[in-house]
Amino acid sequence: MIVLMPCGYGLNQVAKEFRDLALPEGWTICLPFGMAALFLVEASGYFSRPGPRLTAGVAILADAFHAGQRASLTPSGAGLVLARVAGAGT
Repeated sequence: MIVLMPCGYGLNQVAKEFRDLALPEGWTICLPFGMAALFLVEASGYFSRPGPRLTAGVAILADAFHAGQRASLTPSGAGLVLARVAGAGT
């Protein structure tokens, strides 16, 4: 898994920066089986500040990494803070 979560960037800005990033040829070799294992995250709310919301951030990542395998741990009202990049390995 690769998680991009630059501090201070909203999810839309993280996505734009990723699209504009000049990645070296063959970078997708590090993605397992060529599948999308890349997540973009808005870090400010749940990951970059100390406090109880870090626990919610861990739950959000756990849900992303184990999608559909169990009941969701993401707290209600968390909003859209994470996106999986589809086709990142293609």
